[in-house]
Amino acid sequence: MPLIRVIQARDLVIMIDHHAPGIRLFDELARRPSSPTGEQTIFLDPCTAIVDYPRSEQALRFANIPAAILTGWRFACPASWSLAGVLHLNYLWAPTAPEMAARRRVDLCFLILIPLQWFLVGGFPLRRARKLWGKPGMLTTACTVVAAAFALIPTTDGLSGIPALVAAFGWLWWFGLLIWRTLRGGWRLGVRAVARLR
Repeated sequence: MPLIRVIQARDLVIMIDHHAPGIRLFDELARRPSSPTGEQTIFLDPCTAIVDYPRSEQALRFANIPAAILTGWRFACPASWSLAGVLHLNYLWAPTAPEMAARRRVDLCFLILIPLQWFLVGGFPLRRARKLWGKPGMLTTACTVVAAAFALIPTTDGLSGIPALVAAFGWLWWFGLLIWRTLRGGWRLGVRAVARLR
């Protein structure tokens, strides 16, 4: 939550300092007619550009992959089915006041989904391990705490990427276990069903 408050404060400063009402660079480029001299106009698609996200956003997104994907939280061009996509948010330019309100709604939903995802991960473990470090949820939690701590301190902001990346691998491990357990459970049910038919 402190990281999201810092990010929201940064958005407010950007809106106040850089907002030009009604003008968006990519919309303006798309409206320009082609040159009468025969030169071609190049249209830029902002969704194909490489975006350099702030470390604090990367740390939160990697640490909470399911919630980030469902909400489209701070993605430059979110998927149309995500919450940010439904609200038609685009984080590539300075927001207007209504866009700031929509961004805060997405932030709130992201904050609500974070404890829900952690409850599901912690409440229904996919792997019975004797040591806490043998569980993907514990690895992801520890790396999330370290990444958030680094991201909150401006001088160590660059170091938050390493534990955040390890947290992302923890999520991949968890998703892999989920798929494995689902397939194994389906296989066992299928074998039992075939055995009953015989």
